[in-house]
Amino acid sequence: MAQPREKRRSTGAATAGWAAGDQSYLLWARATAISLLTLTLRLLRNPITLIAFLVLLTLIFVSVFAPWISPYDRLAIDSTNLDASPTLKHPFGTDEVGRDVLSRLMHAGRVSLSVALGAEGVALAIGVRIGLAAGFFRGAVDATLMRTMDSVLAFPPYLAGPRHSIDC
Repeated sequence: MAQPREKRRSTGAATAGWAAGDQSYLLWARATAISLLTLTLRLLRNPITLIAFLVLLTLIFVSVFAPWISPYDRLAIDSTNLDASPTLKHPFGTDEVGRDVLSRLMHAGRVSLSVALGAEGVALAIGVRIGLAAGFFRGAVDATLMRTMDSVLAFPPYLAGPRHSIDC
């Protein structure tokens, strides 16, 4: 039969490590919470940061909940309003086929979020593996991996191709 947590802590040296580990976890959690609170307060002091954060949260909210909050079905055709300019009925207007542009934009945000999260997931998976290998093996392997990553990070401007200027 398992003893209650308080009694296990007081039984002696066999469980002293567990209590110390528990205390260090609580200290880490408290430090993390304090640092997050400090970061939040610092961000909220800057009005531009606050506005940008609220806009970003709004876009994410609208994209995630688009099927429930969009005014029209994104594929519904309104044949009486083909290529219409913005009105109260269609705040962003309609396209050439008569579909509501606002509803289509709200649903398109879902695709953009999915692509962004997928790209971040792939980058995270690759980066964590490279970092773990560099930290575990150290020495020549670490130096080789870091120089390889430095060269990869230096190349995107060159791989993007020549920049074309538009002559007016």
